[in-house]
Amino acid sequence: MTGMPRTVAQSVTDGTQFTVWKQSANGLSAPQAIGAPVGAMEAVYSPDGRWIIMRMGTLSIDAQIDLAVARVADDGTLEEVQVISTPANERSVTISPDGRWLAYESDETGRAEICIRSFPDLSLRREQVSGSGGVMPVWGRTGKELFFVNENREMVAVGVTLGANFEVGAFSTLFSIPANMLFSEQDFYAQYDVDIDDQRFMMLRRISDPPPPETVVILNAFAGIANGSGN
Repeated sequence: MTGMPRTVAQSVTDGTQFTVWKQSANGLSAPQAIGAPVGAMEAVYSPDGRWIIMRMGTLSIDAQIDLAVARVADDGTLEEVQVISTPANERSVTISPDGRWLAYESDETGRAEICIRSFPDLSLRREQVSGSGGVMPVWGRTGKELFFVNENREMVAVGVTLGANFEVGAFSTLFSIPANMLFSEQDFYAQYDVDIDDQRFMMLRRISDPPPPETVVILNAFAGIANGSGN
């Protein structure tokens, strides 16, 4: 998203492959292809709208997952697409409010951990933030915290200092996440968000399990139709 936001990125699929299109946040404009490479899935705009970060993959559960970064041209299409190709899988990417740091999941250690990386110059710094597993990173709106879910399904807040020199502060476990929230096993993207003041969380919640299927048997249905009774 850009700004407050004005533009959102959305995944579009033909059933075999995904790509990314854009649309105005108010929904008044039609979706528009932005020239994303085939295989681009979830995507997020930088706060200034000049960059877009995408997850690259396929519909196969065993596919390699990488991130890609591209500059957004004046006409909204993409240029200078750069795929961050590593032996590990990277996903659930989010960009800091000041636009200078990425946070994402990486399974380089053998399990999902939260990492940060400088942006847009990806080579300046890369660092693992979590130490005992982590998924679904989300930056606080105020830029003072980074949130993620640990391996015990607890919401963790990490104090951070943004700017040219990223600093990690204290870790705090906020609450345990009920079983009926964040219930999807597809953690390719964060399944929650935080309010503008970082004091409230918004999550999907399963109200109840779907009812079991029922079999309905109608006796003498065709006989009723034949005699005109309809009963």
